[in-house]
Amino acid sequence: MQHNNASNQTSTINSPETQSLIFFPRYCEASNGLEPTKVDVDGAEIGGLWLERKGSDGVLLFFHGNGEVAADWSSLAESYASALNVSVWFVDYRGYGRSTGAPSYNAMLADAECIFNALADRESAHGSSFCRRFVFGRSIGSVPAIHLAWRFSGSVDALIVDSGLSHITELVRRFRERRNLPGGAPDVPEGFLDNIDKLKECAMPTLFLHGAEDTLIPISEAQENYRASAAAVKRIVEIPGAGHNDLIFRARQEDLYFGAIRSFAWSVAGMADANRI
Repeated sequence: MQHNNASNQTSTINSPETQSLIFFPRYCEASNGLEPTKVDVDGAEIGGLWLERKGSDGVLLFFHGNGEVAADWSSLAESYASALNVSVWFVDYRGYGRSTGAPSYNAMLADAECIFNALADRESAHGSSFCRRFVFGRSIGSVPAIHLAWRFSGSVDALIVDSGLSHITELVRRFRERRNLPGGAPDVPEGFLDNIDKLKECAMPTLFLHGAEDTLIPISEAQENYRASAAAVKRIVEIPGAGHNDLIFRARQEDLYFGAIRSFAWSVAGMADANRI
């Protein structure tokens, strides 16, 4: 089932002041051996990096954090590809990496839809259809990832949320507090759906990864998202001693991170096998 977009009325969630708290764009030309990509969206071009995995029938669409670019994740592309047996597509936001334009909350969601639809072009280059579509969101990237899982629920096979938030409004409030700025949570338009609201309608297998010592997005938000998720197959992995920006490095020491992703991939594959006639 597909859903109509939430109202795009103007509100303080899309004000310039709020955008300056949410986004930290950075230009970066590096591709680090991966294939550069470009997707035309309304008023901008969105850049990304692609790793092809020959013989795979799956793809991972990866949305990074607000202070990162796609190239920052290139050294881990093979690890994701191997853990899930998929091709990997790291995509940027407006103003990040090679992307043009300026980032905004609404544009991030609309652009994510364009990128998801552009998977058809990736399939043509790949030479076959992607039978398994994983959507991955880290930190602020959980917003477009969960949005796609909600918006295209019939076409997303699994969702992975790394250090994801439950309420963007609460994240903005915490950003203001950290900078000693006035104001609390931003106003949102009527009908606005946050991450946790959309997860209540996302029934595909879902994996939540979160640092137990995360002070930017507390572990309580991952637990809240886990409880809200409509998925029959869902798992939450709390990484001991990990914060927001060192989760993957602490977890790799004991193979908690990619080990969890591998076992999640096996459970998703098992479901697919069980549904084949």
